Amino acid sequence: MAIRMMTSNPNQPNVETITDYPGCETWRISHHWDCPHKADPNFYREKGPQCCDRCSHYEPLYIHTTHQGCVIEKYERNGYDDSDFVAIVWDEESQSVQHIEYATTRGWTYCNGASVDVTPENLKKAEAYMRAKAFARWQDENKKQAEMPYKGRKVKVTKGRKVKVGTVAEVFWFGEDQYKAAERSRYNRYNPYAGLVGKYFKNRYRIGIKWTDDKGEHKEFVSAENVDVINPNDYLQDDAVGNAEVSNSPVYYRGY
Repeated sequence: MAIRMMTSNPNQPNVETITDYPGCETWRISHHWDCPHKADPNFYREKGPQCCDRCSHYEPLYIHTTHQGCVIEKYERNGYDDSDFVAIVWDEESQSVQHIEYATTRGWTYCNGASVDVTPENLKKAEAYMRAKAFARWQDENKKQAEMPYKGRKVKVTKGRKVKVGTVAEVFWFGEDQYKAAERSRYNRYNPYAGLVGKYFKNRYRIGIKWTDDKGEHKEFVSAENVDVINPNDYLQDDAVGNAEVSNSPVYYRGY
């Protein structure tokens, strides 16, 4: 069945005309809300003497079928008052995986529907697309982790007042900034995903650095955003690691 949705344009391919949908049959009269015959069973199939121009037969429904052989899975988005029904499909035109809302409780969409019918060929394309996106995300995170001033890495101070700008030091401690963590907890206490956001944001961490100059050895604690890692490319993981990780992981179509 793929995806079937109402359309106002019957002059396109794969459109079916429905004249007897329950509650919306074309032989029934749709009485206007202020018509005195609206609840009168004697005028169920025809107009009455006091009907207005807005009382008329129901129009047929035009159902458009799309994405045949392309629906991978379906899910429901539950809101506070309403729900939306979504199909995940392989879109041949854009060569990508798309999320298409085919029905909702926000309006009358009872005749809309979708069914999982993806072909092996299209599923293979969708899997390759999602794994490519996952690998691109892994590469982005690989670059970000290489630029993080983790313990043991050499860094250069680029701003701040506690340590002279240009100082080269080694990180001996790396941890979350507790003050900022408390602020995040205060403003995100109702958000279960708040702690997962900003894993590579330097401004959420503090570091301890040590260095030696002609006055001896020094130690200081500064914000991680006040330093840059020296030679971050030295800490990049090989792409083979990412390829193996992506290849061995299940494809999760609702993510990315």
